[in-house]
Formats: sequence, C-alpha cells, structure tokens
Amino acid sequence: MGAGVLFGAIIGLLILIGSPISYFILKHLGFKKTGTVVALLMASIVLIPFFLLYFESELYSKSDARKDLDKLGIELQDEFEIEQNKISGIPEYYQFTDLKISYADKLRIIKTIKSSPNFEERNSTEPLRFKLANENLWRDDTIVTHNFIFKNKITREIFENKPNIIPCNIKIEVSEKSNIIRIERIEE
Repeated sequence: MGAGVLFGAIIGLLILIGSPISYFILKHLGFKKTGTVVALLMASIVLIPFFLLYFESELYSKSDARKDLDKLGIELQDEFEIEQNKISGIPEYYQFTDLKISYADKLRIIKTIKSSPNFEERNSTEPLRFKLANENLWRDDTIVTHNFIFKNKITREIFENKPNIIPCNIKIEVSEKSNIIRIERIEE
C-alpha cells in the first residue's frame, strides 16, 4: 500500500471519528440541527467515495466494455453479456471482465488480431508495460499495441502512457475454444 493511500485512509478515519464528536459538541452548545448537518456532511465526505469504490464493479456497463474494446480497435457487432467483472487494487487499479460474445464476433476479433502486422507467437505473457520498461521504451506520450498468441489464447494488448495521465494497460484475450473473452485493464 502506498504512502498516499495510507495518508488518505488516516485522514478519512479522523474525519469519521470527528463526525460524531462535532455533533455532540454542537448539540451541547445548543446547535443540534447544525450539529446533525455538519456530522452528516463529514461522514458523507468519507463514505460516498468508499461506497463508489466498493460498488464500482457492479456499475460497469456494456457501454464501458465497448469503450475499452474501442481503445483496442475492436468492435462487437452483435449483442453480448457481461459474465463477470472484478475490480481490485488501491492505488493500482486492476479490472478483469469476462464477456460472452457471439461466434461471429469471436471469429471477427481473431481475424483482426491475426491479420495485424506485428502479430507473433510468444513464449510468455509478460505484460507489455514490463517489456517496455526492460527495453527502456517507457516514456511519456507512448501508445504501443502488441498482438500475439500464447497457448491457444489470441491476445491484443495496448499500453498507453500520456503526460499527466495514469499509464493504462488494456488487454483482450480470445480463445478459439470459447465465446468468452477477457478484458484486463490495469492502471498504475
């Protein structure tokens, strides 16, 4: 856990502790309604962001999935279902989404990835961001797309690093044996 997250958690805890204390102080001074409003505002400053983070995986929609796929240059033409969506990590953001797509969309995605000029077979699934760091190619204003196959999983991965924006790694994995595709999104 990073120092910023720890500092934020401590501040949040102090605000939550201060919430009932401020209520009782203002109530004792004869400002019960003001105490209630101040205590609720203080508690909501901490609790609303917490609940938004907690329920974020439930709020992921088809339009969000389409945006992630659009960044990868992939478009689904048929209807699809979100089978599973898991989000974890603070301050790093890890999102793993499984989509059930049509057979026609699956074939179209496989064809798109395999026909890419940089498509290759790989002997590992080392994330693109690590590969770029090892080769000293990690710099601001970088967008790199890589297409490969590893153990029957056809993959397109994009790494995007723009100035003043959190670096983002998005990957889609398609299996020739299943109509379930996995989208992985990692922001560090």
